[in-house]
Amino acid sequence: MQDRKKVGLIVTLVTVFLCGFPGLCAFAFGVFFSFDLESFGWDVTGNPRAVAIPAICIGAILILIPLAAGIYTFVQSRKTAEVSDIEIPPAL
Repeated sequence: MQDRKKVGLIVTLVTVFLCGFPGLCAFAFGVFFSFDLESFGWDVTGNPRAVAIPAICIGAILILIPLAAGIYTFVQSRKTAEVSDIEIPPAL
């Protein structure tokens, strides 16, 4: 049982580093470019929201992956704890 907990923790941490942090960066990038940049004094050509909206969506998906991995690990650890505590009555 301890091996499953360790593997679940490792998988959760790896997904946080590989998906969570880049997801937060993409989300922040999208939010930053969704504002009206010309009001900040930037010379903007094109439509920055055409990049901002997909960046926000991709960032949100990348943020949800470690969240789902953590929830799955938590649910699996609770299932193994519930199954191991059941006592079998003696046969008649």
